[in-house]
Order: sequence, then structure tokens, then C-alpha cells
Amino acid sequence: MATLDRGGVKLSYEEAGSGTPAMVFVHGWTCDHSYFAPQCEHFRKSHRVIALDLRGHGDSDAPEGDYSMSVLADDVAWLCTQLGVTGAVVVGHSMGAIVGIELTARYPQLVAALVLIDSGPIAPPSKQAALLSGLVEALSGPDPEAVRRDFVSGMFLPSDDAVLKERVLVEMLAVPNHVALECFRGMATWPGETAIKAVGVPMLAVHADTPINKPERLAALCPTLTNVQTPGVGHFNQLLAPTEVNRLIEQFVG
Repeated sequence: MATLDRGGVKLSYEEAGSGTPAMVFVHGWTCDHSYFAPQCEHFRKSHRVIALDLRGHGDSDAPEGDYSMSVLADDVAWLCTQLGVTGAVVVGHSMGAIVGIELTARYPQLVAALVLIDSGPIAPPSKQAALLSGLVEALSGPDPEAVRRDFVSGMFLPSDDAVLKERVLVEMLAVPNHVALECFRGMATWPGETAIKAVGVPMLAVHADTPINKPERLAALCPTLTNVQTPGVGHFNQLLAPTEVNRLIEQFVG
């Protein structure tokens, strides 16, 4: 992977293909760039694609400190600027969708359209904290690995691919716990409703079988948003139903 140094923090990314608009893929909590491999392989034929490892994840550095959504969005914005990317289609999964919303709200010139792949929770501040504070507390407890294993297992449907589930469990549990914990602190304090209301670009929300966010509520918050769904698969729908997710993104991008 290629790397760039941002103030002593190495940020890793892969780049392929050519064509506009560029597409920037932002993975979820304790995942890495490879969680968008089917999408990068598909879209590199017609677009410049960039898949990155957020700080603390994959091959990027994992310093102690702040992993707020604004810090992660600033990293993505900085990387895009270094690579000469503007007017991109940003595709984020789970926490990466939250980072994508924050990025678009803070740096609108960088983003032409936004795709949310089964986004993490987007709620008013008091509800956002209530949704995630229990996990923050549990990850600060004596057995954070067990907490993480149970949490990740719950992202899958019983019918989802068992081999993929085991791979995801192993890879997500390999991320340092301080990263997992501080990312959840960041999500718990993220002003989601304020951020998504500030997004003025076209947005596609690709929900899994059981949406984390109510589609009608997202549509009410953001009039530029279109909801679609991948029935029959769990949270990692970009890996479990890659052909359908690629089709939905391609239809949206045009």
C-alpha cells in the first residue's frame, strides 16, 4: 500500500483506475480498505478509485488519542487534498458512512455525492449518546474482546456466510482496543442530525436487511437522500451482496 505522513501519523491507501468522478471508499469501525475490495475491483474499470485505511486501522498508524469523527474526516480530507481529489463520490460503510457525512458537511468542495452503506446511527445528541454509551462503558471494562466479539457477531444474520463471518471477527478483533474504544467515544458524541442536515449533495443510503437507521427518518432529515435496501443480508452487505451493491451504486452515480 502507498502511505502519506500527516503530522507523524502514517495514513495508508490503495489507488487504482482512472476516470471521473473519483471514488473514495471509507471502511467501517475496526475494518480496513479491503472491506470494499469488490467495489474497488468493479469501479476501477471506469473511475479512479481510492480505498484508505483510517488512522488506527489496517496499515495506518494507531496512535493513542482522539478518534472523533471530525478527526477521521479531517484525515480523509487531507488525504484527498494530497492526492488532488475534488468532487468525488465518497462511499462509506458503517462508521465510514458517518465519517463520510462529517467529511461532506465540513469539506463540501471535496464531495460531489455520498453513498452510505448501512450507516452507523445518526441521531440527536442525547439519543446518540444513549445508543452508544453502554458500549463505551463495556469496552472500558475487564473483557473488551468478549464485548467486541459479541457486538460484531450481532452484525450478521444467521443466514449470512459463515466463513466470511469468521474472517471478519478475526480481522476486527485484531485492531487495538484503544482504537475501538475511542472510535465509539467519537461516535457517541457525534452530532449526527446536525451533520446530515448540512449535506447538500445527492446521497444514497443502502440499508441492509434490518436498517440501523429508519429510512423514512433519514429522508426527512436530508431531502437529497434516496433510500434503497439489500434484503436478506446483514450489516456487511457490500461483501455479502456485492453485485447488488455495485449495481445500486452504479445506478446512483450514473
